Amino acid sequence: MSAMDPEDALDQLLNSTWSNMAQQLSMLHRSLSADIQQQHRERKAEQAQQARLQAAEIKEMEAQRARLLSWESAHRRELNNGFESVLNATVLGTRGCSPLSDTSLLKAWNVSEMLVGTDPGYAAQLNRARNLMETEWSQRHPGETIGFLCVVYGILVLSDGLFKVQIAVDAKRFGIDRWWAILLAAACAGVLGVLLVLRPGEGAQALTMLLGASLFLDGVMNLLVALLTVKIIRHQQPDVIETDEFEIK
Repeated sequence: MSAMDPEDALDQLLNSTWSNMAQQLSMLHRSLSADIQQQHRERKAEQAQQARLQAAEIKEMEAQRARLLSWESAHRRELNNGFESVLNATVLGTRGCSPLSDTSLLKAWNVSEMLVGTDPGYAAQLNRARNLMETEWSQRHPGETIGFLCVVYGILVLSDGLFKVQIAVDAKRFGIDRWWAILLAAACAGVLGVLLVLRPGEGAQALTMLLGASLFLDGVMNLLVALLTVKIIRHQQPDVIETDEFEIK
């Protein structure tokens, strides 16, 4: 028997090596594919479980809401009777709102809010009770109306002050020497506007004085802006339009 050719032996060795490598790669591919599919199935199962839990939670919340609405509709007449009894015994009683503290008066107002639009037969008594509470509150706190006006005007003064700050910046850019006066007046007006909004003084007299000071300062600020801008416009040179002259023959 003749000896095997070295080249044939090398070819057989290479073929065997490549065959083994191909088998190993195929096994690795199948293993990775199985792992990926398993992870995909687990992820889908987890998502499905979360979806089921969310659906169950939503269903439970809807059931609780339905039970609450059912209980409220079943006991609404009892609740209204209780609220009406509270108003009849306190606000509409013989002594009226005078014995009630501010906290109790606010609670009675909240009770009246619960009765709005629920019982047409009690509408006249409800309107009378709310009018009595409004009158009592306005008598105890006469500065509330002034405070509201101060808040509204404070916002306007603050906005005007911010606008005048921009005018001061533009005046500096145009070369006006007293641009800082506009900026100073705008800053003071802005501070007063913030004070009006925050309402540091609870008394009506303090709020009235603060409102008057803000009005005065706002007028001074507008006067400064008008004087300085009119001055720069008066000294402005007219625009000259250059044109070419053509002789027509």
